[in-house]
Amino acid sequence: MSEQVYTNNTHEGGGRGVTGAVILIGIGIALLLNQLEILDISLWSVLSYWPVLLILGGLDMIIGRRSLLGNIIMAAVTLLAVLVVLVMAGQQTASTPDAFIFNWADGPTITEQFSGQRGDISALKVTLNIGAGDVDVEALGDDTRQLYAGEYSTGENNAANVSYSEANDTGTLVIDADDRPGSDGFVGDLDLNLTRDLPVDLTINAGAGSIELDLEDMDLSGLTFSGGAGSIDISLPESGDFEAQMTFGTASVDLYIPESLAVEISLDGFVVPDDMPDRYERIRDGLWQTAGFEQADEQVTISISGGVGALDINE
Repeated sequence: MSEQVYTNNTHEGGGRGVTGAVILIGIGIALLLNQLEILDISLWSVLSYWPVLLILGGLDMIIGRRSLLGNIIMAAVTLLAVLVVLVMAGQQTASTPDAFIFNWADGPTITEQFSGQRGDISALKVTLNIGAGDVDVEALGDDTRQLYAGEYSTGENNAANVSYSEANDTGTLVIDADDRPGSDGFVGDLDLNLTRDLPVDLTINAGAGSIELDLEDMDLSGLTFSGGAGSIDISLPESGDFEAQMTFGTASVDLYIPESLAVEISLDGFVVPDDMPDRYERIRDGLWQTAGFEQADEQVTISISGGVGALDINE
C-alpha cells in the first residue's frame, strides 16, 4: 500500500529533482580538491552561503520536478550556483587567512578525553554544536556511576568546550567550539557515550560531515536534530515515549526505527523517502502511522522537514 502511494506521488510530481544530487556532487568535488590542496576554501566561508540552498530548493519544487526539461534547467542553474559559491568562498578565505580550513588534521592534532560521574539527578540533557567533522554517539556500558564519556580529535588551536552543570534534578552537557571568533561549532572528530540508565534529551546542531547516532540502548526522552550536508545514520531505541524533530539539508539520511515502536511520522518540505516500511499506513498527505498508534501506551512522534537529499526509512 505504501509503495503504491509513493509511486503515484512521484509520477504526479514529475519525479525527484536533481538539485540535491548536483549540490552533493559539487560539495564532494570541492572537498576533494581542498584535500588535495588544489583549492584553499574555508568551510565556514562555504556554509555562510546556506540561504542559497533554500532558493535552489524552492526553484526545484516549482520547476525541477515537473518535467524532464525542468530537471535539465535546474541542473544547469544549480551547477552555476555551486560554482559561484565556491569562487566567492575562495575569495573570502583568501581575505581571511586565519579562517579554519575543513582539513583540520593538516596541522598538529590533539586528542582529548573527557568524562563525568552521575550525581543526584534524574535526567540528562545533551547539546552538541558541530560545525564539521565525524560524530559518533552511543550508549555507555553497564557502569551506572558514569554519566558520559567521550573523546575528540581536532587541530591544536581548536579545542572543544565541554561544559556540564546540574539544576532542578537535571544534568546538562554541552559540547561546542571554544571562543574562537566566527566559530559556528566544534570542528573535528567526536566519539560520545551517554548513560543508558537515565532519560536523555539529545539536541544536535550539525553543519557538514558524518553523523552516526546509535541510540538503541538509550532511554531517549527527546531528539532534536538539525543537520546540513553529509551522511547521517540514526538508530532509535527499541522502546520509548518521545518526540523526534529532524531537519535535514543536502544530506543522505538513513533512519532505523525498530518494529517494536508505535510511530507517527510527518514529512514536510522537500523530503521524499525512497520507500516506507509496509506497516506504515498513510493517514493523509505527509502523515503516516503504524497500526494501533492511537491506542498505544507509548508513542513515538517523528517530524522530518527540509532537505533536498536522500531519506531512507527502514526497520
